Amino acid sequence: MFQNTAGYIDFKSKVLIDTADKDWPFYFDAKTVKNQIKTEEEKEEDFVFEDTSPKLEELEQSDAQPDFIQRIYKIRQRNSQIVKNLKKLYKGKCQISSDNLTFKRKNGELYSEIHHLIPLGDNGSDSYANAIVVSPLIHRMLHYANVSPIDLSKIIDNKLKITINEKEYVITWHADHTKTVKKSLKD
Repeated sequence: MFQNTAGYIDFKSKVLIDTADKDWPFYFDAKTVKNQIKTEEEKEEDFVFEDTSPKLEELEQSDAQPDFIQRIYKIRQRNSQIVKNLKKLYKGKCQISSDNLTFKRKNGELYSEIHHLIPLGDNGSDSYANAIVVSPLIHRMLHYANVSPIDLSKIIDNKLKITINEKEYVITWHADHTKTVKKSLKD
Protein backbone atom coordinates (compact mmCIF):
# COMPACT_ATOMS: atom_id res chain seq x y z
CA MET A 1 0.00 0.00 0.00
CA PHE A 2 2.81 2.46 0.73
CA GLN A 3 6.55 2.67 0.62
CA ASN A 4 9.03 4.15 3.05
CA THR A 5 10.70 7.23 1.58
CA ALA A 6 12.96 9.22 3.86
CA GLY A 7 10.78 9.82 6.92
CA TYR A 8 7.35 10.29 5.46
CA ILE A 9 4.67 8.02 4.12
CA ASP A 10 4.14 8.19 0.37
CA PHE A 11 0.93 6.47 -0.74
CA LYS A 12 1.03 4.74 -4.14
CA SER A 13 -2.67 5.23 -4.71
CA LYS A 14 -5.45 7.54 -3.55
CA VAL A 15 -6.37 6.95 0.10
CA LEU A 16 -9.69 8.01 1.59
CA ILE A 17 -9.72 8.52 5.34
CA ASP A 18 -12.86 8.62 7.46
CA THR A 19 -12.02 11.49 9.84
CA ALA A 20 -15.19 10.82 11.85
CA ASP A 21 -13.83 7.43 12.96
CA LYS A 22 -12.60 8.02 16.51
CA ASP A 23 -10.87 4.60 16.55
CA TRP A 24 -8.56 5.66 13.72
CA PRO A 25 -5.03 6.10 15.16
CA PHE A 26 -4.57 9.54 13.59
CA TYR A 27 -7.99 10.94 14.61
CA PHE A 28 -7.98 14.47 15.96
CA ASP A 29 -10.76 16.60 17.33
CA ALA A 30 -11.02 19.69 15.12
CA LYS A 31 -12.40 21.66 18.07
CA THR A 32 -8.96 21.59 19.69
CA VAL A 33 -7.25 23.23 16.70
CA LYS A 34 -6.75 26.95 17.28
CA ASN A 35 -7.75 29.20 14.41
CA GLN A 36 -4.58 30.79 13.07
CA ILE A 37 -6.47 33.68 11.48
CA LYS A 38 -6.93 36.46 14.03
CA THR A 39 -10.31 38.01 14.61
CA GLU A 40 -10.74 41.78 14.42
CA GLU A 41 -10.91 41.84 18.22
CA GLU A 42 -7.58 39.97 18.50
CA LYS A 43 -5.98 42.31 15.95
CA GLU A 44 -7.19 45.35 17.90
CA GLU A 45 -5.90 43.84 21.15
CA ASP A 46 -2.49 43.23 19.54
CA PHE A 47 -2.46 46.85 18.37
CA VAL A 48 -3.30 48.14 21.86
CA PHE A 49 -0.49 46.13 23.49
CA GLU A 50 2.05 46.65 20.69
CA ASP A 51 5.32 48.18 21.86
CA THR A 52 5.53 51.38 19.85
CA SER A 53 8.58 52.81 21.63
CA PRO A 54 11.07 51.77 18.89
CA LYS A 55 8.89 53.49 16.28
CA LEU A 56 8.53 56.57 18.45
CA GLU A 57 12.29 56.72 19.05
CA GLU A 58 12.91 56.38 15.32
CA LEU A 59 10.47 59.21 14.57
CA GLU A 60 11.96 61.37 17.31
CA GLN A 61 15.48 60.93 15.92
CA SER A 62 14.56 61.52 12.28
CA ASP A 63 14.03 64.91 10.71
CA ALA A 64 11.18 63.56 8.60
CA GLN A 65 8.16 65.83 8.44
CA PRO A 66 4.68 64.43 7.92
CA ASP A 67 3.21 64.75 4.46
CA PHE A 68 0.55 67.36 3.88
CA ILE A 69 -2.76 66.18 2.51
CA GLN A 70 -5.13 68.59 0.86
CA ARG A 71 -8.75 67.97 1.74
CA ILE A 72 -11.76 69.79 0.43
CA TYR A 73 -14.86 69.73 2.59
CA LYS A 74 -18.36 70.75 1.82
CA ILE A 75 -20.13 71.70 5.03
CA ARG A 76 -23.40 73.42 5.71
CA GLN A 77 -23.19 76.94 7.11
CA ARG A 78 -24.37 76.87 10.73
CA ASN A 79 -26.30 79.58 12.48
CA SER A 80 -23.79 80.61 15.15
CA GLN A 81 -26.37 82.89 16.82
CA ILE A 82 -28.49 79.84 17.73
CA VAL A 83 -25.44 78.22 19.31
CA LYS A 84 -24.60 81.34 21.34
CA ASN A 85 -28.19 81.91 22.44
CA LEU A 86 -28.77 78.31 23.55
CA LYS A 87 -25.49 78.12 25.47
CA LYS A 88 -26.37 81.41 27.18
CA LEU A 89 -29.92 80.21 27.97
CA TYR A 90 -28.59 77.03 29.64
CA LYS A 91 -25.47 78.74 31.10
CA GLY A 92 -23.34 76.06 29.41
CA LYS A 93 -25.01 73.22 31.31
CA CYS A 94 -25.88 70.02 29.48
CA GLN A 95 -29.62 69.46 29.01
CA ILE A 96 -29.05 65.78 29.86
CA SER A 97 -26.34 65.70 32.54
CA SER A 98 -26.47 69.29 33.87
CA ASP A 99 -22.88 70.18 34.81
CA ASN A 100 -21.86 66.63 35.83
CA LEU A 101 -20.04 65.79 32.58
CA THR A 102 -18.90 69.26 31.56
CA PHE A 103 -15.75 71.08 32.53
CA LYS A 104 -14.80 74.68 33.14
CA ARG A 105 -12.85 76.48 30.47
CA LYS A 106 -9.92 78.74 31.32
CA ASN A 107 -12.30 81.71 31.42
CA GLY A 108 -14.46 79.95 34.06
CA GLU A 109 -17.43 79.20 31.78
CA LEU A 110 -18.73 75.66 31.36
CA TYR A 111 -17.72 74.06 28.07
CA SER A 112 -20.67 72.62 26.15
CA GLU A 113 -21.57 71.73 22.59
CA ILE A 114 -24.69 71.91 20.46
CA HIS A 115 -26.16 68.66 19.15
CA HIS A 116 -28.58 68.64 16.24
CA LEU A 117 -31.25 66.03 16.93
CA ILE A 118 -31.62 65.49 13.19
CA PRO A 119 -28.09 65.96 11.79
CA LEU A 120 -27.59 68.80 9.33
CA GLY A 121 -26.13 66.23 6.92
CA ASP A 122 -29.48 64.41 7.02
CA ASN A 123 -31.32 67.62 6.13
CA GLY A 124 -32.00 68.54 9.74
CA SER A 125 -32.76 72.18 10.32
CA ASP A 126 -30.39 74.58 12.00
CA SER A 127 -33.09 75.81 14.36
CA TYR A 128 -33.76 76.06 18.08
CA ALA A 129 -36.22 73.17 17.85
CA ASN A 130 -33.56 70.84 16.40
CA ALA A 131 -30.70 71.79 18.74
CA ILE A 132 -29.86 70.91 22.33
CA VAL A 133 -26.96 71.88 24.60
CA VAL A 134 -24.89 68.87 25.70
CA SER A 135 -21.59 68.00 27.33
CA PRO A 136 -18.81 66.71 25.03
CA LEU A 137 -19.23 63.13 26.34
CA ILE A 138 -23.00 63.12 25.87
CA HIS A 139 -22.49 64.64 22.41
CA ARG A 140 -20.22 61.73 21.36
CA MET A 141 -22.69 59.27 22.85
CA LEU A 142 -25.56 60.78 20.86
CA HIS A 143 -23.51 60.32 17.68
CA TYR A 144 -21.95 56.91 18.30
CA ALA A 145 -23.97 55.00 20.90
CA ASN A 146 -27.29 53.21 20.54
CA VAL A 147 -29.84 56.01 21.04
CA SER A 148 -33.61 55.56 21.16
CA PRO A 149 -35.71 57.57 18.71
CA ILE A 150 -36.36 61.12 19.92
CA ASP A 151 -39.97 62.25 19.56
CA LEU A 152 -40.28 65.91 20.48
CA SER A 153 -44.06 65.65 20.66
CA LYS A 154 -43.57 63.59 23.85
CA ILE A 155 -42.02 66.44 25.84
CA ILE A 156 -43.96 66.62 29.11
CA ASP A 157 -43.27 69.33 31.70
CA ASN A 158 -40.18 70.39 29.71
CA LYS A 159 -38.72 66.85 29.94
CA LEU A 160 -38.24 64.05 27.45
CA LYS A 161 -37.03 60.55 28.33
CA ILE A 162 -34.51 58.92 25.99
CA THR A 163 -32.37 55.81 26.18
CA ILE A 164 -28.64 55.70 25.41
CA ASN A 165 -27.08 52.23 25.38
CA GLU A 166 -30.08 50.86 27.28
CA LYS A 167 -29.69 53.43 30.10
CA GLU A 168 -32.47 55.95 30.65
CA TYR A 169 -31.71 59.69 30.49
CA VAL A 170 -33.88 62.80 30.46
CA ILE A 171 -33.48 65.83 28.20
CA THR A 172 -34.63 68.88 30.14
CA TRP A 173 -35.74 71.97 28.21
CA HIS A 174 -35.88 75.55 29.40
CA ALA A 175 -39.48 76.80 29.11
CA ASP A 176 -38.52 79.32 26.38
CA HIS A 177 -36.79 76.58 24.41
CA THR A 178 -39.82 74.29 24.74
CA LYS A 179 -42.01 77.05 23.23
CA THR A 180 -39.89 77.04 20.05
CA VAL A 181 -40.08 73.24 19.86
CA LYS A 182 -43.88 73.19 20.30
CA LYS A 183 -44.25 75.97 17.70
CA SER A 184 -42.15 74.02 15.19
CA LEU A 185 -44.30 70.92 15.74
CA LYS A 186 -47.41 72.92 14.82
CA ASP A 187 -45.86 74.28 11.61
